[in-house]
Amino acid sequence: MAAKGAEKTEAASPARAAAVALLGQVLGQGRLLSEAMQGGPFVKLDAAERAAAQRLATGVLRNLGRCDQMLKSRLRKAPPLFVRNVLRLGTYELCTGGAAHGVVNDCVSLISADRKTKTMSGLVNAILRRLSEEGPEHWAKLRAPRLPRWLREPLAAAWGR
Repeated sequence: MAAKGAEKTEAASPARAAAVALLGQVLGQGRLLSEAMQGGPFVKLDAAERAAAQRLATGVLRNLGRCDQMLKSRLRKAPPLFVRNVLRLGTYELCTGGAAHGVVNDCVSLISADRKTKTMSGLVNAILRRLSEEGPEHWAKLRAPRLPRWLREPLAAAWGR
């Protein structure tokens, strides 16, 4: 039995934690996703959790523009990269059919576990709760992500628009 006044902390899903770590390496350090998957917390996961983490990280990276567009109107200034990546992950999951309770709870747990970002847990909770209500409808109205210009232009030149 926990002592009176003791805080109850729940651990976030290992797949979500690993996905955020992968996003940090790709977006913060400029590593390739395939390279980032060779080490860190990712390799310690069982096969199902690894697959889930890879699916989540890949989904966020493919929809990075959409995620950032959804978050832009809800943030006054850009939070630290770790918090931004947690918000991106939560946004992606909520807007593509993730269960709101689990997604929001895990994202807040990830933020609360790091003492540098613990104070931002309320912000993350508020943003993701609102996105769980409004996000999927707004997400569907956003333009689908485009290929990067360096890839799109040669393909359009060779094959037409």
